[in-house]
Amino acid sequence: MMFSNLVISSLLFVQGIQCAQRFLVEPRDVEVTPGHNTSLTCRVENLQGNCIWQKDGKPVGIFAGKYELRGEANGDCSLTIVSVDLKYDDGNWECQVTSSSFQTGDSLVSRKARLTVRVPPETISIQYGGATVQQDGVVTLEEDKMETLVCVTRFSNPAPVISWRLGVESYPSDSQENITEQVPNKYRSEGTISKEFMKKHQGQRLECIVSHPAYLEGDGNTHVNLDILYKPSVEIIQVSNSVLEAGQGSVSLTCSATGNPKPKVKWTREGDSTPMYVETLEFNPVTKENSGEYICSAQNSIGISNEEKTNVRVLFPPEIVSVEPQDNVEVLIGGNTTLRCNADGNPPPKYRWLQLKPNQGVEKRAMMSDLYIKNITYGDEGEYVCEAVNVIGGEQRIVRSQIVKVEVKGMPRVTRILEEAMAVSGRDVRLEAEFCSDPEPLTNTWDWEDVSLPAGTEIQRSGTTYTAELSQHPEKKDCYVSRLILKGVGLADSRRYTFNVENPHGIDLAPISLAVREMPAFRLPELDPVSMASVIGVVIALLVMFVLTAIVLLIAYKKQKLCFKVSDPESSEKTSKDSIYSTYNSSDVKEYTLTKEKQSIIPPSTKDWDLGVPIYQVYVPNHPNNTVGLPTPTNPINFSTNSLSSNEGMNGGAPPLSLQHPATFSSLIYQQPRSNIQLYNQLQVPYSSNRGSMKRRQHNNNNNGNGHQENSTNLKNSDLSPSSLPNLAPSMTNLSHPSPTQDLPPASMLHYTPQLLTINNNKPTKV
Repeated sequence: MMFSNLVISSLLFVQGIQCAQRFLVEPRDVEVTPGHNTSLTCRVENLQGNCIWQKDGKPVGIFAGKYELRGEANGDCSLTIVSVDLKYDDGNWECQVTSSSFQTGDSLVSRKARLTVRVPPETISIQYGGATVQQDGVVTLEEDKMETLVCVTRFSNPAPVISWRLGVESYPSDSQENITEQVPNKYRSEGTISKEFMKKHQGQRLECIVSHPAYLEGDGNTHVNLDILYKPSVEIIQVSNSVLEAGQGSVSLTCSATGNPKPKVKWTREGDSTPMYVETLEFNPVTKENSGEYICSAQNSIGISNEEKTNVRVLFPPEIVSVEPQDNVEVLIGGNTTLRCNADGNPPPKYRWLQLKPNQGVEKRAMMSDLYIKNITYGDEGEYVCEAVNVIGGEQRIVRSQIVKVEVKGMPRVTRILEEAMAVSGRDVRLEAEFCSDPEPLTNTWDWEDVSLPAGTEIQRSGTTYTAELSQHPEKKDCYVSRLILKGVGLADSRRYTFNVENPHGIDLAPISLAVREMPAFRLPELDPVSMASVIGVVIALLVMFVLTAIVLLIAYKKQKLCFKVSDPESSEKTSKDSIYSTYNSSDVKEYTLTKEKQSIIPPSTKDWDLGVPIYQVYVPNHPNNTVGLPTPTNPINFSTNSLSSNEGMNGGAPPLSLQHPATFSSLIYQQPRSNIQLYNQLQVPYSSNRGSMKRRQHNNNNNGNGHQENSTNLKNSDLSPSSLPNLAPSMTNLSHPSPTQDLPPASMLHYTPQLLTINNNKPTKV
């Protein structure tokens, strides 16, 4: 039995838990405008009890037309408040539900929902220094001083938001305090602004802006006008009704002072301490004594202004005194004329002559008072003016003279024509000439062969139509453009054409050559014409390339990168003289002067008696025995194949040195460094070519079988050793030439004049 009761109790408890009441929606805060209806929403799940509403902790009865429940059928306990009133309805509301039974204890109480009845502020005012300023009133403040103003609102619900507006700029309140009024549910609010006001705020409106949700449109506001006190500032205004010319002009100097309160103005003059308490100084007429620097200042209760200064200078702008000639001037072409201008001013003016050209603007012709025009052409014709310029007070003052007209008369002049023209057969060609003429031309023709074609006429010959035209120049006065148009030009039209123009003063002519080419058998694609700028660019590029090439060659020449070398004549001559007349002391470098000259008495082509070894006159300096003297016509030293006695006396003159006496020659050569002894035939330079170059010497050494040069005995450094010298003579006697005793001409017929060479360890240099 007890078990059955326990089971039933458990089931009832579980069922009670599953059916307990709970809030689905609790009421929220709401703001309402007075007189409007509003609802406080409250919904309950498994509603079993009764719905009850409380305001500020006190139960509220349900009254039709004021407080109404929507209905409890669906668990809706929402309360509708009709015609909200601040006095009765503003407060904290709660939704409550009684328990479903005394046993469950499932009663409900919702959160407090704030119902605010919106009430805008009843009054808005601005206070300064604890006193209220009426709307549109004036508040006096001092410049650059921190000032505080307060905006006060009364009896609003909820409290508003207070901000400020000064001119077009808006500012938030530096601080805002909200205080509850003695009347329930209403507030007093105070918004404060602290600011340093400036001169620019003078006369501006300072507004207090009040934002409140009860304002259906816009914001509430009030305003005051600012009166800013500030120290003076001054500005000098100089007014003159004429140029400040001594005795004629007038000027007024006004010291415009601004300040609050109104300042007092004071004038002083530099160098004069006497004050002048006037706002405006007038000088009429101005005199030179009035010149100087004037100082303006002002003062009020706030302070003293800064000083402003101005200078009074008695000056006058340029004035044209005279222009010559005063009217028109007529000049024959090729003549000369002078235009003169005279002006006065302070400072002294500068001059410039301008030529006014129709449709072409203005051209400067001279920067002096006189314009001298030489060899006048039609381009000098036109109107001229003289300008005089000076500077007064930093401003340029310009005055122009009257117009002087220059008329050019005389024979016509051709000013522009092409000297040559080219055309393709079958095409049209236009020859054009520009000329000027005053008076007008009597005739202008295009002439060729027996034809003289006047302007405005047309002829046809050999299939070509020739038309002559004349028109006024579009820009130049008294100038014209003449054209000769050839339609269907042929090869026969290649000729010289002459343009002739004549007026009462004379004749001028200009030729132009026309070259007509055949139409090519094939047509090249038409290309755009090359502009003159492109042609000039190509020419300049070619010139630059040429200059760069020349510079490279010059640098290579200077650095001996090419296969030639030019010696300094003076240096070479000095080397030659030193090599002959100086004593050689060095053991490493020796110089020898070798000579050779071939006379025409021995024909170059004669080789029957040629031994292959040229005969030389050699001067060997610093000989060990000092027996070989300078070679002379009476005392030569001969390298030859003729046998000579090696023991002939040397005192009376140097005997010939024979290659067939190896002991003598070997002893002579062996005394010198081997690198410094070279035979001339090893370095010889033929008369017809540059055989002195290293390349040609190599060529000669490698050219086997070419005449006597290959068969000659060339002594190299390696050939001059003592061991090799004794074999030199036998080799020369065994040459395959006829015996020298049989075919050689007499020795008296052979003569060699020395040609000086300098031989050293490097390479020969012809001197």
